[in-house]
Amino acid sequence: MLNLESSYDGARNVCNRVRGMMAKLTRPNVIVISILVLFLMFISLLYTLRFAFNPRRTKTVINILCFGDSLTAGSYTLWSERIPVSKRHPYSIALQKHFDVRERTVRGETGKAEINGRRIYKVHTAGIPGERAVDEMLRRLREHLRNSTISYHWVVILGGTNDLRKYFNDPSFMEDYTSIFKALVKLHETVAKSGGRTVAVTIPDRECIGAGTCDNMKKLQYQINEHLRDYALQNKDKVILADLAKEIVLPRDSELFSDWVHLNPRGYNKMADVIYTAMKDYV
Repeated sequence: MLNLESSYDGARNVCNRVRGMMAKLTRPNVIVISILVLFLMFISLLYTLRFAFNPRRTKTVINILCFGDSLTAGSYTLWSERIPVSKRHPYSIALQKHFDVRERTVRGETGKAEINGRRIYKVHTAGIPGERAVDEMLRRLREHLRNSTISYHWVVILGGTNDLRKYFNDPSFMEDYTSIFKALVKLHETVAKSGGRTVAVTIPDRECIGAGTCDNMKKLQYQINEHLRDYALQNKDKVILADLAKEIVLPRDSELFSDWVHLNPRGYNKMADVIYTAMKDYV
């Protein structure tokens, strides 16, 4: 019995010592841990409120559609050992790069994206070589807008180049040249009805205009472009002008062409420069 009692007393003494040591260690630790927990809760609250009231994390995707014929598709001719090879370099490639640089610059230098939300620009291409503005483009544009899962904020429209071909030796253009302009206007109106805005691109020169061998076509091109300029001026709320015809001129800029009507990659990059310059203050 004596051994059991002494063993019990010894164990009780050990427990009391351990309890006393734990008490001494725990009191300050509890205070430190409590302060740390409160601090972490405060930081977590600030972090939550930051994202609740600051819209900088939101992303707005601005979709831009480049719509038109072979000049939109980026068709050009590459000569390989005197054999013409058809290639494509759509201006939308360089236009996308312009907007990519813009997006990085806005976030990095001005901080606008931090305040207004981050804008992401996506440029899409829908160019069909040989397509005319009259009787062809409108149907395709309507179908594209109706069937697309993308909502386009902007549509860049360039058409009429193929329509001009029939006037090469036809003086009747003075009677019906407005048909091409009216067809282009319908394209812009269709986009407006869908809720988007448009960029009206004037019809650029072709080789015979630069050489002065197709006066009828030159007069028609001039008339259509003048109408497009007036149309954009009168509809500033929904249409802006990219005056390509004044920026790429033949014969001065012949090094930008690959054949009698199509640009080369340098020319299409220049085309993107013109369009971006027109758009940058509105997009």
